[in-house]
Amino acid sequence: MNISKIVSEAMCIGCGTCEAVCKYNAVLMDYKADGSLYAKLNQDRCTNCGMCLKCCPSSPQRNIGQTEEEFFYANLTNKAYLAWAVDEGFRAQAQSGGTISAILAYLADNENSGKYALCRYSRDKGMFESFLAQTKEDILDASGSNYIQLPHCKTIIENAEDISAAVLLGCQAEALDNYLKINKNVSIKYRLGLICVGVCKKTLLEEYFPEFKKDNVESFRFKDKRFGGGDTVVKTVNGTVYMFDNAKRKRAFKSYKCLRCMACNLKLNNKSDILFGDPWGVPVDDVNKGYTVAVLQTDAGEELFFAAKEAGYIDYKQISVNDVKNGQYMIQYRKNFFNVHHYLKSKKMLIPYTIPETFRCDFEMDRTICEDLQYAQELYNLDDQEKITKKIAAHKRTILRREQKSKRKYFFKRIYGKFGRIINKIKE
Repeated sequence: MNISKIVSEAMCIGCGTCEAVCKYNAVLMDYKADGSLYAKLNQDRCTNCGMCLKCCPSSPQRNIGQTEEEFFYANLTNKAYLAWAVDEGFRAQAQSGGTISAILAYLADNENSGKYALCRYSRDKGMFESFLAQTKEDILDASGSNYIQLPHCKTIIENAEDISAAVLLGCQAEALDNYLKINKNVSIKYRLGLICVGVCKKTLLEEYFPEFKKDNVESFRFKDKRFGGGDTVVKTVNGTVYMFDNAKRKRAFKSYKCLRCMACNLKLNNKSDILFGDPWGVPVDDVNKGYTVAVLQTDAGEELFFAAKEAGYIDYKQISVNDVKNGQYMIQYRKNFFNVHHYLKSKKMLIPYTIPETFRCDFEMDRTICEDLQYAQELYNLDDQEKITKKIAAHKRTILRREQKSKRKYFFKRIYGKFGRIINKIKE
């Protein structure tokens, strides 16, 4: 028993857990031709001990709920808050309201209990990396979003004795939880989870470096509100700033997103102590200041959150958890999930979870989702760089056609609506 089928069917997320737990050095994280980070298995060294499969967040043996509420919402509580960093420097530089950075700063100042596992852009590597922060300066340096695959769990597991808190995506939190259940002598005191929209292959960065080399980049932020609006910002060593709007980022995600992310049910990160995310759907008084949604999911998370508030690092006001669900478009997310499930099942592909037979798969098949799944699957299996480039270019053209069609549909919908209102007014 090992992860070979998970890898061959594009269900590896690249978290690095398997490499960290393998005692026989049979797994090495590597990149495929299309830029996907994956677990490269050496069958000659593998003893089929099954440890990698037990920890993998893509194991088909995952049984993560008997009801839809458990499957999609799990530990989501009614203790939801709109939070922000009291320190204006943290709030201005960090993503959303800077709440995660502020809470980590509280730990650094008051508990002195270890290091914090984060991700940041590395100028030396021209790439994002997992790293261990110790000071407030380190924490602030890592603020901002990362949407690139990283072996984050590998870094955490290999340094677990020194780490007191880790910021994690849903799949990473589950992989770490699986590991900690097996290795009960190891503990991570706080797991700070992010509401996830998926991660992309490292080739996504090529979209933003057409006019300069990676080694000429001083900093890279996918969402940087320091320059207003939260657009993607690339700053070179000579001080030149390049800005790319959100539409480019969203469009690029569709061409570089991992297939495994499309089959995920962990958007709301059910293995974390506190769930953090953008405040979509939640009323705010000034969107430019930045706010963070925070949902307290465990006693440890609740204790940490209120301690940071008491110490003056964060502030908050309570909100409805239903606003959080609605703002994250969970109804559409559920529909997309079942579309993906049907596609994987029809193609006899590996499904990275066990789904209860009682689930109501009452959805209409979405051809767009099926096309994107097929595209991601075919791209993952290509080795020829020229074919990969052509397929990505073709998919980008498909995305543009979809956007144009959607705009035309929206335009005519508005016209018909306005015409209908005029007719009704005349009848009156």
